[in-house]
Amino acid sequence: MTRYLHDLLDALQDTREIVIRRGAVEPGLEGAWREAREEAAEAFAHWATIGGRDAYAVYLAAADRADAAAAALATER
Repeated sequence: MTRYLHDLLDALQDTREIVIRRGAVEPGLEGAWREAREEAAEAFAHWATIGGRDAYAVYLAAADRADAAAAALATER
């Protein structure tokens, strides 16, 4: 199952879009990066507190968004 999902996700084209939480305060890539980094930190704290596979998956997804935002910001500069 995991390999199938990995293959499926690898086949998707990168749209170069960044998904951020509703109500993001700062506009632009730097704001997106700050929001994503904050969300990843909150998700990590939640996983560290309660543990579990679901909380870890949420943390990994948030960390991936933060990494993507950082890469986009670095490319812009």
